[in-house]
Amino acid sequence: MNKFELVTIYPNQSIKDALKIINSNGLRSAVVVNKQLKLLGIINDGNIRRALLKGALLSNKIQSFYSKEIIFFKKNEVKKSYLKQVLIKKNLNIIPIVNKNNKLVNFFSILKISRKKFHKQGKSNILTVIMVGGKGTRLKPFTDVLPKPMVPIGDKSVLEHVIKKFLYHGMNKFIFTVQFKARIIKAYIRELKPIINIKFNFIEEKKPLGTAGGLGLINKKIKKAFFVTNCDTIIKTDLNVIYSFHKENNNIITLVVATKEFKIPYGVCKTRNNGEFNNLTEKPTMNYLINTGLYVLSPKILKHIPKHKHFNFNELINLAKKKQFKIGLFPIEEDNWIDVGQWNEYKSSIRDLEKIM
Repeated sequence: MNKFELVTIYPNQSIKDALKIINSNGLRSAVVVNKQLKLLGIINDGNIRRALLKGALLSNKIQSFYSKEIIFFKKNEVKKSYLKQVLIKKNLNIIPIVNKNNKLVNFFSILKISRKKFHKQGKSNILTVIMVGGKGTRLKPFTDVLPKPMVPIGDKSVLEHVIKKFLYHGMNKFIFTVQFKARIIKAYIRELKPIINIKFNFIEEKKPLGTAGGLGLINKKIKKAFFVTNCDTIIKTDLNVIYSFHKENNNIITLVVATKEFKIPYGVCKTRNNGEFNNLTEKPTMNYLINTGLYVLSPKILKHIPKHKHFNFNELINLAKKKQFKIGLFPIEEDNWIDVGQWNEYKSSIRDLEKIM
């Protein structure tokens, strides 16, 4: 048995396998080895993002995507203090330690140090905007009586689950945009405050402003990048990693997207431009990046959102693209995303939430 199975992967394993390992170990990286644990390279979340954005399938083997030029050290070659300096200077997450035959015998990681640093930063700096003003039409007739943010998942509302995910990563500063059943939602959030200890403000839309219109009412004095999330989206990924990705890449908008594969249960015919038969593919797999409803925005984008006008997120993204602003995608594994906003997902959400909380 591989004693390093939580941090290692074989080159013939898939991108989906790599995502699972990276998400479970929290290191944003996995060490690529052969069956004898000989060091071959490193695959990190950046390698995976680039592969997926270029059209790679989750089922593709990682052998074409991992980095072979990496930093590693021989056992007892350097002290831990030096390893720490290298990790920080080179912005690494893991350094493999090998024996004279290049077999993995240990690794050094800065995970705990990073978490402390990020959590301290998050408590004082990172704002989260939660959009709680929608009617929840996909959950009718439930939402005719109860606002969507208050739909129960287990013994808590979906909104409380969402808030606690941000609190877990050190973020306790919120803005709630409200419109539909605003008085009920505001009263509920005020009741939550002494239980979950959050700082918050409300932005009330006088009329429905769409999925992004409420952001036009935010105080333009905000200086730092901030999260925006739907009230029915629950993500199991280190939010500080997403935030750092946004900052490091100088994005104006970062979309968190879930990798999803659809297998067509039929043979699919393709034609040439003139309509003639070209080829037949038996039960092909289609690979998509699905918008989860979680974003990071830089304050610069706020001045481009119209006030008191209906404005959806796809319009905001298209506007940003037209202005040639930088838009980033942060892929996560499908299993680390729960969308509570529709009936066919609602019951499974209760079961899935137990897995990721």
